[in-house]
Amino acid sequence: MAAPDRRLRAAAAAALWAAAGLLVTALSTPLLEAPFFMFQFAAVVGAALQGGFGCGLLTMALSGLGFFALYFAPVLEPFEAFRLVAFLLVSTGFAWLAARMRRALAVAEAAKARAEAAEAEARAIGAQQERLVAVVSHDLRSPLSAISVTAQTLGRDALERQVKGLARIDASARRMQAMISDLLDFASARQGSGLPVRPQAARLGPICSAAIEEVRSAWPTRAIALEVAGDDGARLDPARVEQVVSNLVVNALAHGAAEAPVKVRVAGDGDALRLEVSSQGATIPPHRLPALFDPFHPSDAPGGVGLGLFIVDQIARAHGGSAAARSSDGQTTFTVVFPRGPAASGAT
Repeated sequence: MAAPDRRLRAAAAAALWAAAGLLVTALSTPLLEAPFFMFQFAAVVGAALQGGFGCGLLTMALSGLGFFALYFAPVLEPFEAFRLVAFLLVSTGFAWLAARMRRALAVAEAAKARAEAAEAEARAIGAQQERLVAVVSHDLRSPLSAISVTAQTLGRDALERQVKGLARIDASARRMQAMISDLLDFASARQGSGLPVRPQAARLGPICSAAIEEVRSAWPTRAIALEVAGDDGARLDPARVEQVVSNLVVNALAHGAAEAPVKVRVAGDGDALRLEVSSQGATIPPHRLPALFDPFHPSDAPGGVGLGLFIVDQIARAHGGSAAARSSDGQTTFTVVFPRGPAASGAT
């Protein structure tokens, strides 16, 4: 807005505020039995809040002139002069305070607008990053699969030294595929769609056994014990639940004491199944336990991208269950609860 327009608007606002104050004074005089400046004070404050210090001063001047014309003219008695001077001084202070308040409110509004804009920009950047992760991860799966299959095929007819090299290539490709799968799951969970699950009648015990056997191939010297108690039937996505078991067991092996076994326990009781994975090691402080399931947590199993426990939590949620952790006296236990679902008990 141009400066002349602003000044014109401020002058108009001051005239309106002064007129309103004088009008209320005139209407209240018969009830109060005398004219008072209180309504002019209010007009000055309102004008300063609306148009700033200058607008408040102009309202004060117009109000003083109007008050003089209506109630003091043509002769200004000493007491009346004192009242008028006092009004001008006090009104100046009121106008200054109101103008300061107006500026503070404007600064607060501007800061709020900047914060909202920054938050919106951060959300947009986050969404773009998650889409980038999803796209890149998806596009990398095919060439990595080709590398892995080629390494396995060549290994059948290769010399011993070549077999070792091809085995390392295949192991690295599989590790990269696991990381990419975690990134795709993370992107899917963060984009609001959640992790897809396909529940079917299944038994948690055999799922755990299969996952443990696969983990043992990478940790052949470590002890892993499995205990199944009660009815372990439920409606589960076997592939996703196997992913849960694998992530929890690998995390326990990575952070637990090497000489102590990792214990996996399945308990079927009532309307839900409980999966517990326990290991011995350093006690985790209570305030750190909730953050273990955050994405990219540094305490996740080494060799990954810090998404293993986050994915465990997301798979549990996708099944309508929950994941939690507790740690005391050198033992840490992760517990995942899976609802059985309709007609799941006794699944084969």
